[in-house]
Amino acid sequence: MKQILLLLLILFSSDALACTCVRSSREGAIINSDVIISGKILSERTIRVKTEAYPQNRSSLVKKYSVLVTEKFKGTLRKRKILLYGSLGNCAYNFRVGENYLIYMIYRERHTNESSKVKKFLYANKCMRPSLIENDEIEKVRTLCIGKGYN
Repeated sequence: MKQILLLLLILFSSDALACTCVRSSREGAIINSDVIISGKILSERTIRVKTEAYPQNRSSLVKKYSVLVTEKFKGTLRKRKILLYGSLGNCAYNFRVGENYLIYMIYRERHTNESSKVKKFLYANKCMRPSLIENDEIEKVRTLCIGKGYN
């Protein structure tokens, strides 16, 4: 009996831990993103960050990715190699080093233990439609971004 209860608890509790975002349509993701690129993940690190919402002694872990931009569809970037941050939680998207992705990003502010305050940094999670590169998807995003006047 205990085994059955434990099995039921495991099966039904996984939904409580799942990411509960509503994935945007392609057009919605384009409108809500600050920057959209295609790029290759060059490296990945886990770092500790502090936010203004947390007391001084609280922090959390996030992923820090180095990305080589192959094409920019929306937004302004100063460099071809950028840093992208993502959460480690249930809504995290696990980018793999060496793979090419279509990435929708927003700007956020946060403190890190690597520097003082990072005024703006690019952030993405799985609710924001990241995906491995597919030529038809790239073409659709390119066409929509041009149609909306994004550079």
